[in-house]
Amino acid sequence: MDRYRVSVKDIKPAPAAKSSIGFSNMDIRFLITDQTVGATELSLFRTVFPPGYAAHQKHIHVDMEEVVFGIRGRGCVGIEGPDGKGDEYEVLPGVAVFIPKNYVHWFRNLNPDQEVEICGVYSAPNAGEYKPEDYKYLGEITGKDKKLK
Repeated sequence: MDRYRVSVKDIKPAPAAKSSIGFSNMDIRFLITDQTVGATELSLFRTVFPPGYAAHQKHIHVDMEEVVFGIRGRGCVGIEGPDGKGDEYEVLPGVAVFIPKNYVHWFRNLNPDQEVEICGVYSAPNAGEYKPEDYKYLGEITGKDKKLK
C-alpha cells in the first residue's frame, strides 16, 4: 500500500460486519481512513452485497453525512427523516444518493441473482477515525420500509 493510494485488495473485510449489529451478508472494506492514509475529515468505503438477501439494516451515523454511489448491480437506500417519514431510492451504476447526518437509513440488494457493489463516503470531523460509537444499529428493515422491488 502506498502512502495515499489504497487498493481494495489491501484491506480486509471489516470484522464488525455481522448480523448482530445490522450487517446481513455483506463485505464492507474501509479504504480511506485515518489508519490507512491519515484522513481526518472523511472516510471512503466499498461494499459488496451478494445475490439474494443482503442488507445493511436500519442505522444512523452520529453527526456524519454519507454519500452512496452505485458501481454495479441494483440496490436501494432507504432514508427516514426526523418526522418518521421515509422513502427508498434506487441505486444503479453511476447513481449517487445523499444521506443527511443523523437520519435513519438502510441499504438492500434488490436483485436475487446479482451482486450489488457500492462505494460511499462519510464526512464529518473525525470521520476518518471511524469509531464504533459513531454507528447506531436501530433494527431490521420491515415490510413497511420497503418501497422498491
